[in-house]
Amino acid sequence: LWTKNNQIETQSAEIMKKNEDLQQLNTLKDKIFIIVSHDLRAPLQSLKGVLELINKSATLSADEFVFLTKGIKTRIDLTFSLMENLLFWTRSQMTGFKVKPSSVHITSIASECIGLLHSIAEKKQVTILNKINNDHFANVDTDMLRLVIRNLVMNAIKFSYEGGVVEINSTDRFSEIEIYITDNGVGMSQEEVSNLFGNPSYVSKTGTANEGGTGLGLMLCKEFVEMNNGRLWAVSKAGEGSSFHFTLHPASNDSAIAAVSSST
Repeated sequence: LWTKNNQIETQSAEIMKKNEDLQQLNTLKDKIFIIVSHDLRAPLQSLKGVLELINKSATLSADEFVFLTKGIKTRIDLTFSLMENLLFWTRSQMTGFKVKPSSVHITSIASECIGLLHSIAEKKQVTILNKINNDHFANVDTDMLRLVIRNLVMNAIKFSYEGGVVEINSTDRFSEIEIYITDNGVGMSQEEVSNLFGNPSYVSKTGTANEGGTGLGLMLCKEFVEMNNGRLWAVSKAGEGSSFHFTLHPASNDSAIAAVSSST
């Protein structure tokens, strides 16, 4: 009887775990539907409207045309970023990812991400400063690092006020490299910080310019950092800005030298 009871308890625990997993999958499925039906549809409708305005108007001045095309560029960048997050997440759920680490010059990746986000930052007059230590090379998957930095910087822009400053820094932390993206925007309460990671139903709050959010980007950041044997966490206080930190393992000296040689 004791053995039977033990088996029943084990089976009950397994069933409960499967039910929890199914509930999480259903929550994520609902989130995907929301992203596709609203967060992707809305900017595409906006793009369609601007393009129709340009196409029908024969009296646009050069300044008006430049203004409208800048708006198109910003919307395309936002939509592309959301679509890329969605595709990465879907792929990770269906087939998984194989980490392909190599020696990566972190400063170069950060500069690339800043370039990609320039139009979004410019619209809010937010300055992005790359203060990564130029000597820092990490043993990390390049595509995953690029996505993590891009998402965290975009998140910082989203919650910055007009004229704000976003900084990307790095420092040595024991045997790891710590990268942190800091903004002087709205900040978060401790309850909001605790809900950022590990809560599949979490939806990001609205940005300072009414930017929407799904929380999908932060989920990917956490997953990709941990797949590269790092940790991700946030430090914030309401009204005083936020700082997102993650760790990477440094590349060996030989790998770093090889990376510099290949880039030059």
